[in-house]
Amino acid sequence: MLVVWRGIIENTKDSIVAKWVGNESFHWLVGNGNSIIFWEDIWCGDRPLRVEFPRLFRLSLNKNGFVKDFSKSNGVKEFDWAVFFSHRLLDREVNMVSRLMEAISGMVLIPEVEDRLIWIHDKQGEFSVRKLSELLICAETIDFRFAFDRIWNLKVPPKVKSFLWMVSIDRIPTKEFLDKRGVKFGQLGIGCPWCEREIESLEHLLFNCNFIAGFCRIILEWWEVKWRPFVDFSDSFFFCNNVSYKGVVKSLWLISVSAVCWSVWLARNELVFEKRWPKMSNLVFLTKIRALMWIRAVYNELKVDEKIWWICPVRSWSGGKKFGSGGNFWCPPYFGGVKFNVSGVESEGVAGCGGVLRNSEGVVRAVFSGPCAARESSAAEVGTVCLALEVFLEMGWKGSCSKSIEVGSSDVFCWLEKKRDEIGQKRAKRGQIGRKIVELGPNHKDGKAKD
Repeated sequence: MLVVWRGIIENTKDSIVAKWVGNESFHWLVGNGNSIIFWEDIWCGDRPLRVEFPRLFRLSLNKNGFVKDFSKSNGVKEFDWAVFFSHRLLDREVNMVSRLMEAISGMVLIPEVEDRLIWIHDKQGEFSVRKLSELLICAETIDFRFAFDRIWNLKVPPKVKSFLWMVSIDRIPTKEFLDKRGVKFGQLGIGCPWCEREIESLEHLLFNCNFIAGFCRIILEWWEVKWRPFVDFSDSFFFCNNVSYKGVVKSLWLISVSAVCWSVWLARNELVFEKRWPKMSNLVFLTKIRALMWIRAVYNELKVDEKIWWICPVRSWSGGKKFGSGGNFWCPPYFGGVKFNVSGVESEGVAGCGGVLRNSEGVVRAVFSGPCAARESSAAEVGTVCLALEVFLEMGWKGSCSKSIEVGSSDVFCWLEKKRDEIGQKRAKRGQIGRKIVELGPNHKDGKAKD
């Protein structure tokens, strides 16, 4: 039972629950005045009297007295207030008492009637779990329906949708979230890993920290959207969904802002667990390439000009139906096979790579992207080809289906062709040597006959 009550008390700290069961949700209906605390309870107006008259509350000698204690002849109008204050009242304090008496003068105590606590969200004033559940469900529908519907319809990887959904219901394991659930951090502390000035709450980590706010400003300016500070996820999500882009551009925009949140979380984890501090330029670069890979995984009919993408994504795409495919767009592999589209990019000394794996029906089976140690885009793309081959082998597809890899650079294609020719020549040479050994027979070694 202790665990149950502990859970109930913990839930009342939630802002949504507190809206319906907080102190402001309960008012007293005055009867004999024996149960109502004069200064603390809500029985006259919509707020406690200590909030309405804070100075008089500080001067009061009986801060925990009941309404009955402040009454005379079953009323409070003719009560001698002077005896209840710590010193003789000044003129402005007398005026305050006059306003207090005016506020409570209509209250009359009824000795034979008990005071009654009423719940303002029920017509009968009675609290019930059923009614509270209905209110919570309605509130959740109003506050989060836009997030649930639109999050699950985003054209991003499933794990990113799940992440954004958890952000929308404030269930991301930030330090503040874990601290409330009893996790001890010791010397690590619960401060923000970026600025170390504020507690690492969800709102601060993703929106309010100066480092992240600067990062978001760069991304929004990249999309030609005027930046403004965000309060929380609901505020930012509403803002992003109401940007004036339409159609495909709107989808690309939402994919990019989803990549922003995901990139911040991944960078935060690297900083907390691996002590790797990301440069702003790296964070921006990885967000752009991550968004580009997600877009390529979803839109087969689009051609995205990478050179323009890095500068102005709004003008970087063209539709296949309008411009015709002509071999410029994605073509499926042979039936039963798989196809990798890979890319390597370099910007301001930072290189990254990524790839999309689809089957013959065009269904995306895997997406990967990230930084690499290469110094130029061609080397990064070659590394991506190697990674694609490793994925193919690890999945156990060798021998069971065909594979094809499509690269975006003619230099990389020529380099791979050259390597293939070199490997073919070496295999041919080894084949010639093998045939020569067979011709000489088992009694020959190193070209010399044995006795």
